[in-house]
Amino acid sequence: MMKLRALFTMLLMAPHLAAGELAPCWASRGSPFSLTAQDVPYQKGSDSQKLDIYIPTAATPPYKTVVLIHGGCFQWGGKSSKDDALYLERLTSAGYAVVSLNYRLAEPRNPDKGKRNLFPASMEDVQDAVRWLRVNGAKYDLQTNKLLAFGFSAGATLASYLGTRLIRGSKLHVDEKAQDDPQLSKTVNGVIDFFGRADFSHSRSSELHDENGRDCGEEYLGESRDTNDIKDF
Repeated sequence: MMKLRALFTMLLMAPHLAAGELAPCWASRGSPFSLTAQDVPYQKGSDSQKLDIYIPTAATPPYKTVVLIHGGCFQWGGKSSKDDALYLERLTSAGYAVVSLNYRLAEPRNPDKGKRNLFPASMEDVQDAVRWLRVNGAKYDLQTNKLLAFGFSAGATLASYLGTRLIRGSKLHVDEKAQDDPQLSKTVNGVIDFFGRADFSHSRSSELHDENGRDCGEEYLGESRDTNDIKDF
């Protein structure tokens, strides 16, 4: 518990680092991490379903592992953002391996487009990424029996979902493979949530909006906002 509290404090301070304190690129000389695997597909349905694996240079395997989930109103962002770089350096400096992942982003409203990757696309993706880690993590010297999810904004919402699985009675809540084999679980063992959204029932009053002034929650949920799944969430 004390280690987790210290990690939380360290991450809380990360955004206050001056830009000059960061390495000029993510894997430069003197960096506390090395990029072990890049753009690894954890699912085959979309080019967005990929992850990167960063190993702490000063730690010994097997590595404690954090799943880093980027924010961006469910509509933008990516696993190589500057925000992620801040936390990546802090986490690897503390001896954690970091698995930074992309997920399907909700597309803007456009009547000419088909599938918009609305709810629950990103939630399905982060679950699939966790299951991929459970199965394949040992190949990269990762500890897969205890995974920690960390995110901010939309990423924090997805991280919290991985730790709670609150959608009861839906296809998202049932994890039949994990019931047969706990090593195939799509859930994580701990969560660090930085200002994630937990209540979608009052999205019209939210202060979280995209660049066009539209509510992030409504854009992500689409017509699903009034379904039982969302009400349970």
